[in-house]
Amino acid sequence: MSFTLRLLSWYALNGRTLPWRDVADPYRVHLSEAILQQTRVEQGRGYYLAFVERFPTVEALAAADDDEVMALWAGLGYYSRARNLLAAARAVVARGGYPSDAEGLARLPGVGAYTAAAIASFAFGQRVAAVDGNAYRVLARVFGLSASVATAAGRREFAQLAAHLVAEAQSASRFNSAMMDFGATVCVPCVGAERCVVCPMADVCVARAEGRQAELPVRGRAVGVRVRRMALVVVRCGDEVLMRRRAGDDIWRGLYEPVVVELSADPARALDEKTARKQVEEAGAAAELPATPSALMEACAALRGLGGAGRWTLLRRGVRHALTHRLLVADFWSVCLSPACKGVAEALLAEGYAWKSSAARRGLGVPRLVALLMEAEEAEGA
Repeated sequence: MSFTLRLLSWYALNGRTLPWRDVADPYRVHLSEAILQQTRVEQGRGYYLAFVERFPTVEALAAADDDEVMALWAGLGYYSRARNLLAAARAVVARGGYPSDAEGLARLPGVGAYTAAAIASFAFGQRVAAVDGNAYRVLARVFGLSASVATAAGRREFAQLAAHLVAEAQSASRFNSAMMDFGATVCVPCVGAERCVVCPMADVCVARAEGRQAELPVRGRAVGVRVRRMALVVVRCGDEVLMRRRAGDDIWRGLYEPVVVELSADPARALDEKTARKQVEEAGAAAELPATPSALMEACAALRGLGGAGRWTLLRRGVRHALTHRLLVADFWSVCLSPACKGVAEALLAEGYAWKSSAARRGLGVPRLVALLMEAEEAEGA
């Protein structure tokens, strides 16, 4: 039996039931693929359902306010996905609908080759293979491919093989769904011998025969993880806090933040991923952060205007938050101003901060680290 027939036979018995599966609406397929990039299915499911309820059509999303979209995305991370999703929705509405072919879909903002193929196959029935991380892993192991998926030549080799295999399937959408589910539930990244024994591809898998499961797929040299040290300071007056929408071009662009004090970056210290992840678990292993308000004010010119006004509280120390290639280590602070001292925050207002009520702040899109700060505030009653 061929690989394709084995895969589809396995899928007929073991395929997952997912809210975006067997849906022919290109918008909902696009939405699900945007959410599931770098996100587990269990986490993404709730976000997908929330987006479909609030923005049931591409037209509804295209007309949405940017802040509302970012707030709904908050906590999911990789915020460029939300910005690209919104830009693509507006481009689709402007052109009168989604392109039906992978080439046209790939010209939409933020839509790469994989997402374009997924939309083309799931929504429009196009016979194209959607090759994602799961597909790379399955194909590399079963067929013993040593080409690196980090290179254009390697990705072409995988794409050619996937195109040959999907041609044997009656339905490209079922083939692509089967490949995703097989890679997510059977041929997983840290596969063990016991799982390989029950794998339906066991007798034809080159990696199993050669004991190379842990080596494949080849991904090239790992990127180092850098440590970024900071303090997050909530400036509060009564029921109002100072917040600013992040500008620039980093991963938090378009989200809201309190005062962020960059204390030190360590560009010379690029940790391997295993070491960085370990530091997330080990308290005290990474940063030495200033422990006094005066040190924070010295590090941030906009805070200096506060002078000795207000009551400073250290909410949390050394909070660690891991991103793909960054380890953020932060102290959380709160400074409470009396109404009479509210004017000392002029320097912060000049830098784009604005007073927001506590209720309004809860409706803003914030990065996960800021959400942790807000949780710390509530726990301390700050």
